[in-house]
Amino acid sequence: MRVNSIIITGPLAVGKSTIALELSERIGWGNYPVDRLKWFYRFNNGYDLVAGTRVLKEHGFGALIDYASEFFGPTELKDIFSRFHGIIDLGATDTYCCSPKRYTELKQIFDALNNVFLLLPSKNSQKSENILAKRLKIRYENHPFKEMVLQSYLDKNMEFINSFSQYLLAKHIVYLEDKTIDEICSEIIEKVKFQTPIHAI
Repeated sequence: MRVNSIIITGPLAVGKSTIALELSERIGWGNYPVDRLKWFYRFNNGYDLVAGTRVLKEHGFGALIDYASEFFGPTELKDIFSRFHGIIDLGATDTYCCSPKRYTELKQIFDALNNVFLLLPSKNSQKSENILAKRLKIRYENHPFKEMVLQSYLDKNMEFINSFSQYLLAKHIVYLEDKTIDEICSEIIEKVKFQTPIHAI
């Protein structure tokens, strides 16, 4: 595994991309959003965008996750960690496990990583669900077809928030409630184990 990476995980709409970008600015490392990088692997593995869109429209977000997992999984995620060095912003589904087999595969990968941060709005899971539900409703209220399956996003995000795998794969949990972006980034940087001193990077 490459050293000096910070891995950001968490449920939908928690602010992973915002925090990752701010960390990238502050530390001077590249920012690598896995939700964008994974499309290379998906298409290379035969993902059908039309079929995926149809699955989402007809069966909801959970069914789309099941379909997409055929084309991007632990093997591809491990390859990203080996290729990219910096602030790596994972998608909400990347640390979510619904099978012991997948968890075992992910654990083998994440055990080699020191700086894995799970972001959550609050220590109270119900409060986290409420906060993120409001954000998702705003995000998708005018989307041409995601609005029709909004409830499936809300239901799945509840699973992400409460998933055992999210907590077990992370090395640190950062609760965002009542903190500024600057305070959140400072908390993360204070907890990071740098292979090379930050002033020398």
